[in-house]
Amino acid sequence: MARELQVLHQDQFGVRRTRPAEAMAGVLLTERGEVWKPSRYPSQRSIVTWWWAATNRRLVGCRSLDRLSTAMLLDFHPEVVDFSAWSAQLIWREKGRQRQLVPDFFVRTASGQALVVLCPPQSGPGDRFERQLAVLREACQQAGWQLAAPRLPGAVALANLRWVSRRRHPRYGDAQVEAALARGPSPGRGRCWRGSTGVRCRGCWPCPGSTTCCGTGASAWTGACRCLPECWWDRWVRVNRTRCAAR
Repeated sequence: MARELQVLHQDQFGVRRTRPAEAMAGVLLTERGEVWKPSRYPSQRSIVTWWWAATNRRLVGCRSLDRLSTAMLLDFHPEVVDFSAWSAQLIWREKGRQRQLVPDFFVRTASGQALVVLCPPQSGPGDRFERQLAVLREACQQAGWQLAAPRLPGAVALANLRWVSRRRHPRYGDAQVEAALARGPSPGRGRCWRGSTGVRCRGCWPCPGSTTCCGTGASAWTGACRCLPECWWDRWVRVNRTRCAAR
């Protein structure tokens, strides 16, 4: 059991506060600022980067590429309505020394649950990680959080999700393409409605008010279709529409 388990976080005014873990119940850490950032040094192997989250339209910090993939997975999950990184730090005493731990992500779900994500090292969980995980479980019990461990999909599924995520920004949205995709595919052939070459494609979605089509068949990959970015954006948004009712 960790002694003097406390949580460092920012309050609603951006002032850093340290409170006992049991006093953190109900605090929306997903809406608070960062209390820690990874330090850079020449020999580090991880790549610190930022994920632009379509969920909250904010940058979320990731201390490694594995965390970046986890952030993408959280951003795509329809039950996640908000998440942030490095918004709290656990502080406790162990064997006469002060220890610290910064979970990777704090998540809020559509049902109002508060989740905490701690990703294992790329080399696999070791003794140090297991000790940190035990302290985090204790903090979750006291604060009313739930410990979450998202598992990354296989290489092919992860590559497909990464491909779709490149078009997650709202600037790729198009009402006409969205309406055409909602109506479903149309048998037969037609000219790609946003292409300039007039190349025919199979398995088309008819466009509103015209005899042309939005090509999403195999031949659309030849480059004749100019609306693929909007189609990918629609795929991303269609899975995440349940967030609107949760906010």
